[in-house]
Amino acid sequence: MSGQDQALHRGPAAAAQHAGPSTRLLPPLPRQVHLIKRRLSTLAPGMDIFLDVDNLQEFGSLADEVAASDVVLLFLSRGYFASKACAIEYEAAVRLGKPLILVHEANENKGGLPLQQARRDCPEAIRDEIFGTSRPVVSWQRSDAFQQVALKRIVAEALLASACAARPSIR
Repeated sequence: MSGQDQALHRGPAAAAQHAGPSTRLLPPLPRQVHLIKRRLSTLAPGMDIFLDVDNLQEFGSLADEVAASDVVLLFLSRGYFASKACAIEYEAAVRLGKPLILVHEANENKGGLPLQQARRDCPEAIRDEIFGTSRPVVSWQRSDAFQQVALKRIVAEALLASACAARPSIR
């Protein structure tokens, strides 16, 4: 994927190899997203984490990778919504109704932007699906302590989304 999004997915192959959910990372800011992937792998070793720049075999399979995911993490930073690769992924996630985890890089010196700017940059047609009225946004900070809290929130959101997806819906 684009390296700015991180997705949690558990397809049949992943379920056979891992006890926990899998995660997909799609980042335009490779250093931060690689750090998130590495730290999530340590914090939740049973989680299958996919990062496009590490794992993608063919660019044309981006949407398929999203389809194989339980959850998609979007790393909101400068230029995220202008990226063609990111657009393929977040549009597929919305179209398929995948749960989203939003992680926001606010530090403008590290490629971040104000959250309201990210919201404005998001295509209007899918803005409500991406940002939603009650969707939590995880703030990505430089401090180790704050990163640990952010990572735990990501894992909690991923587990909650995976549990909800596994439960039959009541109509």
